[in-house]
Amino acid sequence: MKKIDLLLFVFIFLSLSACRHDHDHEHEHDHEHEECEECEELPAYKNYTIDFFSTHKDYVVKPHVFETVTEQVLVRPAHLEGATFGTITEQYLTKESTLRHVISEKHTIYIVANSEKDSIAKVDCYHFFAAADFREIQVPAEYGTRTFYEVASQGTGAEVPAEYTTITKQILFSPSEIVPTIEAQEYTRIGFRVLENQTIQEYLTNQFTLHDVADCVDGNGYRVN
Repeated sequence: MKKIDLLLFVFIFLSLSACRHDHDHEHEHDHEHEECEECEELPAYKNYTIDFFSTHKDYVVKPHVFETVTEQVLVRPAHLEGATFGTITEQYLTKESTLRHVISEKHTIYIVANSEKDSIAKVDCYHFFAAADFREIQVPAEYGTRTFYEVASQGTGAEVPAEYTTITKQILFSPSEIVPTIEAQEYTRIGFRVLENQTIQEYLTNQFTLHDVADCVDGNGYRVN
């Protein structure tokens, strides 16, 4: 009878221990679950490569061409020894006036290229004009100065030959002009890493607006790869 009581006691003890172990395990699991619910989710990022164009897709400016001309000019006229001279200073043309054609506008800005590390990139963004908005700017002519002499009173001595010097001028040979092009646009490629909860277009628009160059987006100045 005593042996039966002892076995019964062991059975009840083991049953109670097993129940307590299951209860403690469930309590630990619930505690871990509560801690996970309190954890913050890490932000997700996405990588992009952007090509920023530096040339117009439809037109190119053909530059003007100048021809350099050398001209001999009188510095001091022939005279007799003992002559006196007056000094004259005058302007002379060194470069003819031209027209400069403008088909785009460049903006250099510094924006956050990697939102995760807050790293900065230099971006040259261009606003490319439509043909109706092309501009012509008059570039003024350039001048130099030269000094020469004229006889104030003639001398009485031996004859002295005239003195000359040379000056150079840039004469417009062919003016610049805007011509159509089929060449591929030139570009600079820059990598970006931005939050996944916004598009790269939204991100760039915000950055350009922040730098007051929103027309970079409107002018088709970049492409997303």
